[in-house]
Amino acid sequence: MLRWFLVLLLFSSPLPGKTLFAQSQPVLEICIARSEPAEGLREMKVEGRPSIYVEPQPVIREGDIELVEVRVSTHGKAIFMRLTKEGGEKLSKATESNLKQPMAIIFKGSVVSAPVINSKIGRSVVINGDFSEAEIKAMVAALTPGPRTPTLEEVKLNALFKRLDRAFDNRIFSGTVLIAIDGQIVFEKSVGYSNPEDSSPFVENSSFRLASVSKQFTAMGIMMLKEEGKLDFDDDIRKHLPTLPYEGVTIRHLLHHIGGLPDYMSLFSKHWDKGVADDKKKTAFNKDLVQLFSDHQPQRDFAPGERYQYSNTGYVLLGSIIEAASGQGIHEFFRERIFDPVGMNDSFAFSPDEKLFHPDNRVYGFQWSDKESFVEVDWNYLNGMVGDGGIYASARDLLKWDQALYGDELVSRETLDEAFTAGKLNNGKDTGYGFGWAISRSKDRGLVVSHGGHWVGFRTSIERQVDRKLTVIVLSNNSTMHLDSVCRAIDELTN
Repeated sequence: MLRWFLVLLLFSSPLPGKTLFAQSQPVLEICIARSEPAEGLREMKVEGRPSIYVEPQPVIREGDIELVEVRVSTHGKAIFMRLTKEGGEKLSKATESNLKQPMAIIFKGSVVSAPVINSKIGRSVVINGDFSEAEIKAMVAALTPGPRTPTLEEVKLNALFKRLDRAFDNRIFSGTVLIAIDGQIVFEKSVGYSNPEDSSPFVENSSFRLASVSKQFTAMGIMMLKEEGKLDFDDDIRKHLPTLPYEGVTIRHLLHHIGGLPDYMSLFSKHWDKGVADDKKKTAFNKDLVQLFSDHQPQRDFAPGERYQYSNTGYVLLGSIIEAASGQGIHEFFRERIFDPVGMNDSFAFSPDEKLFHPDNRVYGFQWSDKESFVEVDWNYLNGMVGDGGIYASARDLLKWDQALYGDELVSRETLDEAFTAGKLNNGKDTGYGFGWAISRSKDRGLVVSHGGHWVGFRTSIERQVDRKLTVIVLSNNSTMHLDSVCRAIDELTN
């Protein structure tokens, strides 16, 4: 079963250089308004009445109209509109929470009616006014849904829809793709199964294991604690984890992947649950990693700052430093300090403890054997590590996270600027990696911060073209080796 969604929206400000949608004046907007001016509201004239002050985002646009016709009442002719089911639900919700306020019905940029909302309005909307026959005829013609030629951008979006369907049919992609501009979703589609055991479809709040996309949350935790004075980026890591043997390695080294620490997975394969098959080993956690490194003291791969080497070890240790510096468990820290403030209700750090980890719609990792059968690959004894990975989140939650990074709700702009600046090696060479993000810049895209991930069936990616306010999120749960081709198809669409 496939579950998919598509939202095509018009935007007030185009992308620099190119637009994903052609800009034009909307035929119809229905907006909540106020009688008195307030910050963020636009003043609009109403014939024969005082001005009203209209909210910038419309509740209804012409795409929400299902039927338009002229009806005659004791007051004369009026234009009757029946909205789509989705449009009716939007208007019902908006009017119910704004009783006694004006509702602006705007036709081609001018207010044609501004009734006061006395009760909840559903799918039926009536436009009353002292209109001439010619005006009524023109409005009905403009508002009546009909066939039209799709724009080039819509053709591209439809092509991406079909490409994802084919990818699922060929058993090379199961997951969700979300594209947004300035926080508004312009493309969203899911194909495949959130749980292949029962062929469960994806839903809006399906929570995927993010794998290494989790590192940006770990970096944010470190930045928050730095601003609170509980640590410094240039602290020796032994200040917070004193049993570790590595002198001269700082928190900043770990953030930039230039600390030189060896891979923890190799260490665990040698020393964890010896003689037990991997699929039978007990779950390992951050504290176990710290203990193994303290006990066995494997040699570092290079001196701190000498070269860049992507390090999962470093980010697990950063997770442990968050616990040591904050006095909180990592699960509670993420929940109370990041997820709840941002409104990420479907996000959790993994734990076998259901009190800590309880997403409503958890996604499970798998791998297709052929078109009709699959193998579960969701479990690994290292799943308990949090810092290098371990976060579950929905695509919608990641969009909330993306938007939070344009503000200063979590940390200051100065700190975020540092996070989005690539680190330097001892010789001054740029690493291309900031705090939890790969960093690049180009003339066409401006600043781009991105990250990918791969673990137990999940392949994930988030790209933020910061200057263009374009966000691309791709989350997959079928061990696909074709995520790059999906991302390339999206890249062709958005650039």
